Amino acid sequence: MIEALKALNAQKSSEINRLKRELQKSNKRARHLSVDKLEEEQLVRTKLLEESARRKRLSVNFEKAMTAERAVRETTKKKITTLEAKSVTWSQNEGKLHQELEMREDVIKGLKEYHAK
Repeated sequence: MIEALKALNAQKSSEINRLKRELQKSNKRARHLSVDKLEEEQLVRTKLLEESARRKRLSVNFEKAMTAERAVRETTKKKITTLEAKSVTWSQNEGKLHQELEMREDVIKGLKEYHAK
């Protein structure tokens, strides 16, 4: 009976050792998976931070471009307003010059008629 107990004890010890090895292997796999998962999460976090920084740069660049566009638009509006004012002035001056030329032509015509008599 002692021999049977020793054999049973040896069998149980062997089973316990096998289960310990399996548990160690399982723990080792779990650690590797955990490390892999952490590395993957870190990579994703890094990519998200990079994407966030890129979007922020794009946003800043867009704002700068919009500010420059507004400045160009305002400058163009001012130039157009100035040119329109000049155009009105030139039109008025052209009308005055045209009237003056007609008056001079009338005077010249009158003088020619006067000298012709």
